[in-house]
Amino acid sequence: MPDVPAYLSVAQWAAGAGHLVDGLSFHPGYGLLLGPAAAVVDGDGSMLHTAALLANALTAGAVVLIAVRLAVLLRPTASSAAVGLTAAVGAMAALHPSVSAASRIAWPETLLTATVLGIGLCLAAAAPSSERSTPRRAAALLAVAAAAAALSVSLHPRAVVLVPALCAAAATARWVRKAWPSLLLGLSAGGALSAVAIVATATWPSARLGAAATLENGSSSVATAAGQLLALAGGTVGLALVGLALGVRALARAPPRRRTGIRRAGIRRAAAPAGSVASHLDDGTRAPAFEAVAVFFATGAVATVVLGGWVLTGSDRADTFLYGRYADPWAVPLALVAVVWLAGCGARRPLPARPASLRRLAPAAVLLVPLAALVVVVVLGPTSPAQPARRIMTLSLSPVWSVVGDTSTAAAALGAAALAVAGLVLLGVACAGTT
Repeated sequence: MPDVPAYLSVAQWAAGAGHLVDGLSFHPGYGLLLGPAAAVVDGDGSMLHTAALLANALTAGAVVLIAVRLAVLLRPTASSAAVGLTAAVGAMAALHPSVSAASRIAWPETLLTATVLGIGLCLAAAAPSSERSTPRRAAALLAVAAAAAALSVSLHPRAVVLVPALCAAAATARWVRKAWPSLLLGLSAGGALSAVAIVATATWPSARLGAAATLENGSSSVATAAGQLLALAGGTVGLALVGLALGVRALARAPPRRRTGIRRAGIRRAAAPAGSVASHLDDGTRAPAFEAVAVFFATGAVATVVLGGWVLTGSDRADTFLYGRYADPWAVPLALVAVVWLAGCGARRPLPARPASLRRLAPAAVLLVPLAALVVVVVLGPTSPAQPARRIMTLSLSPVWSVVGDTSTAAAALGAAALAVAGLVLLGVACAGTT
């Protein structure tokens, strides 16, 4: 796989111990971050690779800590299962292949997962439902989140979706209105640094974008996007699909930006104690932290799936029809949203954007079957891939590929759909008595 040597070559170049390859199409952010390590080991490739894996291991540990902290901020106030919730989230973040397996490869995937979760943590901490939230602190956190989103573009071109996803979350959150200048400042600063890094290393993927712009096979593009959604859903046993549904629902039910009747009448409400139910209603919404984070994760995941369907079409490898790498940084975040929501099923104060029962999501799981059928029809048709799957690109579905074989894309698609459907049905049954 050319990715690892390419990223490490940027680190060696940054340390003055190597030269950039002409026409390098891998963004330089990860390699530049490894520049100090390359300088310490004097550009030695083997030692630099070890240093990269150590850095990834530390990042994977940070992913677990960030995920647990985010779950603590998002959990229902009255929940009696706080310990179980944090344990479940921590175990999920530590064991999911997008973290546990991806961190053993010298590439930026683990860092992208940490960035997505970190931005979600900033949103949750900035929301008025946070006990320590103040206007100044919220503005600072949003600036940090925006800078991280823009800087992530230097890690991989697909990370550009973090910017519109963050803007979507901010646009639907009434409490962000006065913090937009800070958010735009962070986007400008991070975008400028990313642009400097990409221009300095001449790593803008113009060839890849040019090839994507000439695509003509629409059915393959749709099938590729559907396959990514299948990989995301199957790799999390349906949890990511629940998180996606919650985020989309929160986006659709975002309150309009207008004054409430109480404020028009000139009546001022007393400030509610932090953490109380009333404090979650101060801006006219319920649990604004949960809503903003869910919208950010869902919007980013949908944009990633659409982008992947566009740029991956035309590949001759079987794994591109169930490509997990692009969407994997969103797997743990979306599953986290679902787990937090499930923990609120028995709470006195339910989380927002919640259907009457998770049982109603179980029939929706049947929609995955047409998606799998589309992938099967396309891969068995004239565009059938000739090369076997690279499991390194489909880490979340690696057990499925192990069972069906590296060339059985149709069987892998059906297996992913079956995992997601079974997971959603079981979740619906488990939650049936709590709603």
